[in-house]
Amino acid sequence: MLDPLFSLPSTSECAIVCGLGSLGQHCIVVLKGFGISTIGIDLERPHQWEMPELPNALDGTVIGDCREPNILTDAGIDFCRAVLIVTSDEGINIETALTARRLNPDVRIVVRSVQDNLNTLLEETLGNFIAFEPTQLTASSFALAAISDEILGWFDLEGTGLRIVRHVVGPEWRGHRLCDLNTRHRHVLSHQTISGELSEFGKLVGDRALRSGDVLVYAERRDALNLTEIGMRPEDRRSTRRRGRRRAKLRQWIGSFFAQERRVFAAIGAIVLSLIAIGTLLFRYGLPTSWEAAFYTTVVLLLGGYSDLFGTTSPDASVLPLLRAFALMLTLVGTAFVGVLYARLTQALLSTKFQLVPKLTTLPDGDRAIIVGWGRVGEGVARLLRELDIPTVGISRGTLPERSDYPLLLLIDRDYQRALDRAGLRQASSVLAVTNNDILNLEIALIARRYNPRTRIVIRTAKHRLGTDLLRLLPGAHVFCTYAVAAEAFAGAAFGEKIISLWRWYGETVTVTEYRIEDIDTLNGLLLSEISEGYGVIPILHQQDLKPDRLFPSPDSVMNVGDRLVVLATRAGLSRIENGDRCAPSCHVEVLGTQSTVAPFEGANAISRITGCTLAQTRILFEVLPAIVPITLYPDQARRLIEALDHIQISARLVQISQFDQDDIFLERS
Repeated sequence: MLDPLFSLPSTSECAIVCGLGSLGQHCIVVLKGFGISTIGIDLERPHQWEMPELPNALDGTVIGDCREPNILTDAGIDFCRAVLIVTSDEGINIETALTARRLNPDVRIVVRSVQDNLNTLLEETLGNFIAFEPTQLTASSFALAAISDEILGWFDLEGTGLRIVRHVVGPEWRGHRLCDLNTRHRHVLSHQTISGELSEFGKLVGDRALRSGDVLVYAERRDALNLTEIGMRPEDRRSTRRRGRRRAKLRQWIGSFFAQERRVFAAIGAIVLSLIAIGTLLFRYGLPTSWEAAFYTTVVLLLGGYSDLFGTTSPDASVLPLLRAFALMLTLVGTAFVGVLYARLTQALLSTKFQLVPKLTTLPDGDRAIIVGWGRVGEGVARLLRELDIPTVGISRGTLPERSDYPLLLLIDRDYQRALDRAGLRQASSVLAVTNNDILNLEIALIARRYNPRTRIVIRTAKHRLGTDLLRLLPGAHVFCTYAVAAEAFAGAAFGEKIISLWRWYGETVTVTEYRIEDIDTLNGLLLSEISEGYGVIPILHQQDLKPDRLFPSPDSVMNVGDRLVVLATRAGLSRIENGDRCAPSCHVEVLGTQSTVAPFEGANAISRITGCTLAQTRILFEVLPAIVPITLYPDQARRLIEALDHIQISARLVQISQFDQDDIFLERS
């Protein structure tokens, strides 16, 4: 049923959002930021909106079950470009996805689902389909916020680890130009001056000199420097690495010990079974007696019953001395081996029955991160912290797993203060409150701030408004609205792109987005420098067919159909790419003269490579010097061209467009 308060948009550039809960509402806000009309579907109209502007952001609302074909048809499934299915029921989401694909074979389907195997199969079967789980998308944000303010992002590309680093410039980089810091292992993303002036993401003044106190955000390979070593003195860094090696050896030794322990128990069990078989055979024919009596005699001896069978002071002449000696040996071996098996069985029973902390979960010494709430978010955060070599302690409200790789404590009688104290709150470097109860997370954060004011506090919340209030209540805390962050990935995926990861930059969400270039793409045929400066995104990986991928690729690379491109982009950058809204270049380069006979040949090649002009155009240019390069350039692109020409002894200068007469005509790149 169509809500009479709304009307469907007339444009075909629209998306359907199924489920108007917290995640659905945040997706609507993000889609609206992209300029996409949105139509919502829910069983009833929401009684409470996360943000006041949300009702006006919706272009239409359909009340009903999103699994029903007629409901999807009323919402415009026949002509919409994407459908985001984000209800809290995973079964409903999958059913709706199947119905949507049947009604529209071409629509982009984005689903909220945690079933990784099923999602992969559906992607292969349905096509143009992608699935996310909000808690998994945001785990990295929680983990990185728990470490320091220096590490903003952490992800993998083709097996290579990349991290996003926030760095305050010191003497080591003072006086360097921004462009000089870009290498094959590092690329600067943004620059904030000591006066507070912040560059637009992806648009830097490459020749600006750095001063002490400036703040840089850059991407670099993880193996360039260990995360915990940033900002350390060399001697401290060496000490940290030695401790890391010792911890790695200790973990290896513990792992090998317990692997060896399992092998020992298996060997003891095999020996005991072998002795039972041998004893049964010997007593059957040595006494002689029945098979049943021989078996029980052997078992009794293994359980220490020698005195019950052969305990008389005068030996029985009917029992051979060798058989009596074998019986004594069975008792001695059984006392040792069966005792070990008893001990292992008792430990397993006690751990299961009373939920005692397993032996592996000894609390770490010194600084640690305490995670309260051992659900999908808690486990994901712990996994990432372990990769970063951060000692971690978890507090679980439910039953503890029989075996865990992380130290876990069981919450007793909802006494969080006692649980945090047992976990070592006063030594904790960070406390992460990531339960699915916002008020409970607030309580945990207040306890942590009260008893350890120096600890870093990370809070998970599902309500946007509450998150804003928590920042005022707990200055310095890191508050993440799970759905607000995840909505960026869901909305970005609606455009047919693959969202690999996301992270936060000065209050904005930056996504790691993968493009596969098609013939009608707005990126097709452009230089990476034009993509970067024109759309305000940062290319970090470029792969051409049958060629190895290039991390931090050259800005002079050209995008062709079939190429794969991975960029870092804000919501604004993704929107500009989607709409083809590329900022116009504003500079020209005037070539003044050459200082050698080979300079024109090398100069023509350099101009062609950096600007995209044909060689024929650039060769003609050197016949009529001074002359203007017949392509309008972006500022950093022009700077690189001038430096390249200067390197081969060709003088050139930057000329702004305003310096030319509007009637001047320049050649266009073919």
